[in-house]
Amino acid sequence: MGAQKNLGRRLSLVIASISEWNGRGKDDVGRDFAEVLGYSKSTLDRWYRGELPQGIKPQIILSLLEYSRRKLPADLAYGLFRHLFQAYARYHHLDVFPDEDALLQRYYPEMFQSRRFPLPAGDSSLQLGEEISHIERDYDRHLIGFLTSGVGIVTVVGSHQSGKTALMANAMTAMSALGYQCVSLDFGLLAGVAEDGDLFYREFCSMFSEALDLSDETGAIWEEGLMNNRASTKYITKFILPFISQPFVLFMDDVDILAHAPFRDDFFGMLRSWFEKRKLGGPWRKVNIVLGISTEPFLLIEDPLQSPFNVGRPINLEQDFTYSEAELFNKLRNNCFTAEKLNELMSLVNGHPYLISLSLTVVANSMYTVPELFARALDENGPFGEHLRYMKRKLENSGLKETLLAAWQGENIDEETKYRLKRSGYSRLAEDGSLVPRCRLYQDYLTA
Repeated sequence: MGAQKNLGRRLSLVIASISEWNGRGKDDVGRDFAEVLGYSKSTLDRWYRGELPQGIKPQIILSLLEYSRRKLPADLAYGLFRHLFQAYARYHHLDVFPDEDALLQRYYPEMFQSRRFPLPAGDSSLQLGEEISHIERDYDRHLIGFLTSGVGIVTVVGSHQSGKTALMANAMTAMSALGYQCVSLDFGLLAGVAEDGDLFYREFCSMFSEALDLSDETGAIWEEGLMNNRASTKYITKFILPFISQPFVLFMDDVDILAHAPFRDDFFGMLRSWFEKRKLGGPWRKVNIVLGISTEPFLLIEDPLQSPFNVGRPINLEQDFTYSEAELFNKLRNNCFTAEKLNELMSLVNGHPYLISLSLTVVANSMYTVPELFARALDENGPFGEHLRYMKRKLENSGLKETLLAAWQGENIDEETKYRLKRSGYSRLAEDGSLVPRCRLYQDYLTA
């Protein structure tokens, strides 16, 4: 049943991704899917809950991939491609991703040709041992140091594509090498139940068991009729902790998808209670938690005494790459930029980790020459096109684009909006506290 639910969750993730990218409701996209596959919308809803038909054919997944390829940029669609086929392989008890190279060459030939170096991760979930584009920085040393010193909870705060996901993935690999058991829960897969507390908590616990290859016993606990926080804590205590024999780290990225969930305060309060349980010794003593967020913590929970974000230690990813760090990444990409051109790139993107990594990788992979990269920097079909389109759409959907441009012109805005704009990743705070563009690329694109 776990493999079925995993495939169902990933189908839901595809729907949520297409919905966000195209600015359409999830129900509308779900109906599109139903039409493409020849199933009813209610059948797809059952799929999400893991009620899949026996012997599901690969052609169904291929149809979904083809639809995603038409509706999404290639690299985002490719990420979903891997999500679905890995889940499909597990559903059919296959040990390896079936014919990955052949499928990749068929559906995404550009990606197949550019795999000399892996493209940097955006917001996709990374798992232990997966290859990432990342260089070690002070943030890495701080995160590993906090975890090994037993602080209990670390909150990693970083804007969209600031290196947060790669930092956490790198820490997973490092902590595993130090003898810690590590699990990553992808909150993107819970987006479909983020408004329904009963479903969310059960799916959360189910995913936890699945990540540890344990049987799903959520039915036994929820039949008792306990409140969701109590049920979840009892579930972890009874069905998870007895099977963990070594120090443990639970990585949860993008937990701020719950920012508007009706049970938000209860869930984050539960995590705080787990931290407090560590002080009492026993099995909870070995549990460490890493939370990844892109929102100011005070916007996620009302009562600071119940917050998991003001205990443990925070890591704020506010420093972009220095020239020496960009230079190190350039060396990892076979020095594909000269010193002069690397300076020019720093002037354009101001050390933005994702944009530096992306620029060096697409040039090293011969997808663009250096002159082409600069010439097409503002082109929505160019090297930064997906990132820029995402930025504009995110700002427009939030209704903050005009506010952002006004703030860049020096107009006063309230503090909460200022924090929201800063955390969006497209602005930074100047020394006088005013909002300014994070980099010249953003300024040129949004003011063109």
